[in-house]
Amino acid sequence: MAAPIGKLSDFTGTPTTDTKTVSAATNSTKSDKDMFLKLLLAQMKYQDPMNPTDSTQYLSQMAQFTTVEKLGDMVDNTTSLLTASQMQSSLGMIGATVEYGVGTKAGSGLVTGITMVDGSPQLLVTGTSGTPVKVPLTDLTSVKVTGTKSTTPDTSSGKEAAGA
Repeated sequence: MAAPIGKLSDFTGTPTTDTKTVSAATNSTKSDKDMFLKLLLAQMKYQDPMNPTDSTQYLSQMAQFTTVEKLGDMVDNTTSLLTASQMQSSLGMIGATVEYGVGTKAGSGLVTGITMVDGSPQLLVTGTSGTPVKVPLTDLTSVKVTGTKSTTPDTSSGKEAAGA
């Protein structure tokens, strides 16, 4: 028996769409899961009854899909963790004097706050102009925290001694 000929929508029951709709649907994990399951169901439904597909192939496909799905979840979690870490670092810089940028885009000032821009924290740096400037953490060239005591290790007793 020959494989059926036709459009994908004939087998999956989903209407054909333009590329904008398809790309929007592929961005959604739920849509990806639904599409995968519909394709798997269509593959099982229209297989050759005289030469059926081995069930281990279906299990293999499901395992691969699950692996890809979990890797996507891991990327999302890692991104969230990175954002939280950057936010924590940013919070520690409030009140610090920073220098940022290179060349004509260089500047310095006091970190007075933090704002989120496109999901990543940026420092609000107030310089000589008095107007806060948004500075991404990646643009920092130096950080000086004022009003802190530095500690130096006391090697003779294994304890830390306060320095000036």
